[in-house]
Amino acid sequence: MPKVVHKRRRRGTPLQIIYGPEESIGYQLRKTSRKMAGLLKVQLENESITIAMWYFLRALWERDGVIQRTLADKVGLMQPTTVTTLHNLQNRGLVRTERDKTDRRSIRIYLTAKSQRLKTRLLPKVATINKAVSRGVNKKEFQLCLRILKTIHENADATLSKIRD
Repeated sequence: MPKVVHKRRRRGTPLQIIYGPEESIGYQLRKTSRKMAGLLKVQLENESITIAMWYFLRALWERDGVIQRTLADKVGLMQPTTVTTLHNLQNRGLVRTERDKTDRRSIRIYLTAKSQRLKTRLLPKVATINKAVSRGVNKKEFQLCLRILKTIHENADATLSKIRD
């Protein structure tokens, strides 16, 4: 657990809080996320796919035909970025859109055959990245790491909800 040290140097001076970034979950996650994004970017460059496009394709490969808002929430990007990225994916022939049959205001996003073929080229590249960065971590530790990260994510989500309420 991170240790926060409260120190007073002498009477009347402000409280000094010592909490280094190396002990911060947020700092470590951000640092790791940036490295992972850099590795991913290199793998995607040959396919002319941006990282934002990757996140949308990845989500659609798991569940095709979702409503745009659901997709944006799943990927964790804001609506303007979602619109731009989906437009770019459409222009590349990787997705198509359709009005939802029950709610005409909603738009459903579907993969094309081209994006399905892309999946067979990209997923192995990403698997290679994951294998490389988890070198020296055994399977049990890896699964524990994933569980911890999911728990931290859920706790952050719940905390954010409480703060907003």
